[in-house]
Amino acid sequence: MRLQALDLLRFIAALAVVAYHYLGTSNPSYPQLAGIAQFGYLGVPLFFMISGFVIASSAEQRSPLQFLISRATRLYPAFWIAVLFTSSVIWCLAPTKPSALQVLANLTMLNDYLGITNIDGVYWTLQVELKFYLCIFLLMALRLFHFYHLWLPLWIITTLSYLFSGHPEKMGWFISPGNSCYFISGVCLYLIWKKKHSVITNVALVLSTLLCTYQGYHQASDFMANSNSISWTIAGILIFIFHCLFLVIALHKLNIAFNPIYTLLGGITYPLYLLHNRAGKLFIDTLSPATGEALAILITTTLMLLLSYLIYRYAEPHAAPLLKRCLQQVIPHTRK
Repeated sequence: MRLQALDLLRFIAALAVVAYHYLGTSNPSYPQLAGIAQFGYLGVPLFFMISGFVIASSAEQRSPLQFLISRATRLYPAFWIAVLFTSSVIWCLAPTKPSALQVLANLTMLNDYLGITNIDGVYWTLQVELKFYLCIFLLMALRLFHFYHLWLPLWIITTLSYLFSGHPEKMGWFISPGNSCYFISGVCLYLIWKKKHSVITNVALVLSTLLCTYQGYHQASDFMANSNSISWTIAGILIFIFHCLFLVIALHKLNIAFNPIYTLLGGITYPLYLLHNRAGKLFIDTLSPATGEALAILITTTLMLLLSYLIYRYAEPHAAPLLKRCLQQVIPHTRK
C-alpha cells in the first residue's frame, strides 16, 4: 500500500522537524521564523499517526514473523548508516566523542533499555516505534490483532489510567503512554480507510483524537522554549487539525494521483529525519563563522537532502534485501 497523500504528509512532517531543529530552538537568530518553526516538533506526532495507519496495513498482510522482518528491513539499514555517519561527524567536529560501546549499543536501537544515551536525540522516536511494533507483534502472535473492537478501547483505557494515575506502573516498558494516542488514531483511521470500522472503533477514534489534542497542549512546554498557554493551545489545535486532515484521507476524499516525485519525497523522509539533527547542527556551527548562519543552514539542509536521496536511491535498495535474506535464514518459516 502506498498512498501519495501519506508520502506528502511524511515529507512535510520531516521538513517541519528540520525547521524546528535548525530555526525553532532556544536563542534563535531569526525570531520571526522561530515563532513558526518552534511548532515543527509536531511533525513527530504526525509521524506516529502515519505509523499507526501503515503498520495496521502491514500487519494485516503478513504473519507475525514476516511482520517483524519487514519492520527490521525497513528501519535498520538507513539507521545503521545514520548512526555511523553521525558518529563520524561528531568525532571530527565535536569536542566530546562517543565511545565504541555507545556506538555499538545505538546500532541495536535498544540502547535505551541498556541505559546508554542516544548519539542523536531524534532516536528516541524510533524506540517509541519499536515498542509499538512489539505490541502489534504480540497481538498478531496471540491471534488477537483483527479483534480491533476489543484491544483498541482497552489500549485507550490503559493509557488514560497511566497518564492520570501512574498505573499500570510498568506500562512505559512496553508502550509509550504519552504517545500511544497518536498510534491509536492512526490504526482507527486505517480501519475507516479500509471500511472495517465499527461503532466501537469510531468511538475509539473520537476518544484518541481528544486525548491527542490534550497531549498536544500539555506536551508543548517540553519542546518549546519560553512558551505560554497561547502557544500550547495552538499546538493542541494543530494536532486536532492533523486528525481532521487525516480523516479526509481515510474517507477517500483526498485522492492524489500517482507521481514519482511524491514517492521520492516520501522515500527520503526517513533518512532525512535520521541524519539532520546532531550532524546538521555541527555543520551549521562549523560553517556559520565563514558563511553566516543563514547560508550555513541552507547549505546544510541541501546536503542533508542530498545524502538522504543517496541513501534512499542506492543504499537501501541493496541493504534491505540483503538483511531480509539473512533474517529469513535465521528465522524459519518466514519465506512467502
